Amino acid sequence: RRIIGIGEGLREQNFDLNLLGRKIKEKWDVQLFATYSSTEMGATFSECEFGQGGHVHPELIIVEIIGDDGLPVPDGQPGEIVVTTLGVEAMPLLRFRTGDIAAKIVDQCKCGRNSYRLTPLVGRKNNIIWMGLTAEIVLVFQLFALSFVIALVNYLLDEYLSLSIIGNYLLKYIIATAIVMLFGFVVGWFYQSNFWMAFVYVGVVLVLAYMVDAIKTRKDIEYINSRINK
Repeated sequence: RRIIGIGEGLREQNFDLNLLGRKIKEKWDVQLFATYSSTEMGATFSECEFGQGGHVHPELIIVEIIGDDGLPVPDGQPGEIVVTTLGVEAMPLLRFRTGDIAAKIVDQCKCGRNSYRLTPLVGRKNNIIWMGLTAEIVLVFQLFALSFVIALVNYLLDEYLSLSIIGNYLLKYIIATAIVMLFGFVVGWFYQSNFWMAFVYVGVVLVLAYMVDAIKTRKDIEYINSRINK
């Protein structure tokens, strides 16, 4: 006799039975098989009799395990399950992110199959609580620090240099570009292949700043003229 688990995990990460699996074994003398699947996949990862992870069906699905950077993680390391369906014809999925966390096992199974397997799920990506400084929080601090430095440089240029409007903004563009590129290389934003992003970033920021300054200056002039006419 056997029981196939669907929708509930039966094993720990070391493939021992978890609390639910042990309770079932205590009540009934059966062989347990854990599975993993979803409606979108069109395939099921099922255990063999050795219970060492769910076997993949390579003719039906391609599985990747990726990290927070969207790149594949080393085999055996937990990450998000990403699937590309091969057996679904109505609506094929390319690199569909399931949100489930597991690891890939590539060693040959005791049953003799050479296809890789998935470990029991660690959990859901959206259910993980990150402690400490995450990449997003660090990025916010980096952007704040960069904006502060550029604003300080702009203030010093306006305070101690008297240039034409075009010369002022040209100098600001050159200095701000240098700051962004230096800062970007230090914190790992830019590489040699995409350093042009610094020019685009600074150009967009300075154009917006010029437009804001132009609108503000125009309103100030209109206000002064209105006061003089009175």
